[in-house]
Amino acid sequence: MPQKDTDARWARKGNETHFGYKNHVKCDSESKFITNYGITDADLLEPTDKAVYADSAYSSEEIAENLPKNCENHICEKGYRNHLLT
Repeated sequence: MPQKDTDARWARKGNETHFGYKNHVKCDSESKFITNYGITDADLLEPTDKAVYADSAYSSEEIAENLPKNCENHICEKGYRNHLLT
């Protein structure tokens, strides 16, 4: 009888559907050392973080509004046809 991993989640990227986990890495921009790592479907942001870099999957007004205070938003923009990225 097959077993289902109840902690894993479904995610869609483009036209592909994947079942599993997300890797999150947090590193210090000055020392370049990894300060935190997790495998989850949540984020690793803390109130003292100064900047967040992420791919366009995390680009939304809701996420931007809920970033810690004084945290710079460097999340990639989503690309659209005939719309140049900044």
